Amino acid sequence: MMLKKEMLSILFSSFICSSLVVASTAVNPIKAEAFTKEYVANSRKRLEISISAEGINRIEIDKDRILKVVGQQEDYNIEGDSAKGFIFLSTQAGEGEILPITVITEKGLTQDINLNVKEKIQPTTVIIKHPEIQGKDKDKKHHKSSQNIEEMVLLALQDIASGNTRNFSFRTVSDEELKDLSFEVERATSYTDKNLAIFKYEYFEKPEKDQLNFPNSLAVTERGNAIYVVYRI
Repeated sequence: MMLKKEMLSILFSSFICSSLVVASTAVNPIKAEAFTKEYVANSRKRLEISISAEGINRIEIDKDRILKVVGQQEDYNIEGDSAKGFIFLSTQAGEGEILPITVITEKGLTQDINLNVKEKIQPTTVIIKHPEIQGKDKDKKHHKSSQNIEEMVLLALQDIASGNTRNFSFRTVSDEELKDLSFEVERATSYTDKNLAIFKYEYFEKPEKDQLNFPNSLAVTERGNAIYVVYRI
């Protein structure tokens, strides 16, 4: 009788231990790793990016649109979102396989990518960002941009003043547009190209400086008997 009780006690203890193991596993299941990963584009380097072997992965270029994907297309399936420029990618490749692709974007980025296939992660959202221009490089770019605009304005004014208007569309400025001017004009003409709108005001009498108030203009200058006002389109 004593032996039977000891056996029952051992069996009961084994059952309790097994139940605890099962319960512990149920409370703390092994979770698949979920991704939203961000990368910085580098056209001189191949990006190493992990994707899921199961489900659909999304790849996007921040503030840009993917136009083309180059690679061994038998290794994966791609669907594109033409409105937003995303791609949706799925694959039958197994754990550890590498799928090399190249994406080409609307803004001219060409990025080589190694897609590393993982079985124990959920479908991945990959966001690739254009590199930011920092410090002196940013200042240089801004300075160069300013120089380009100044040069563009100067050349446009020279062309119009010399009568070389073949690169511009032009029209007579209406009386309605002239009503807010603080000086009288003999004739007013508007010249436009893809970057600039230039108003030429030919005057009867030279206006005073305080009459030349043109908000949001890039430049205001006098040539001959005309005032030229330049706006960026």
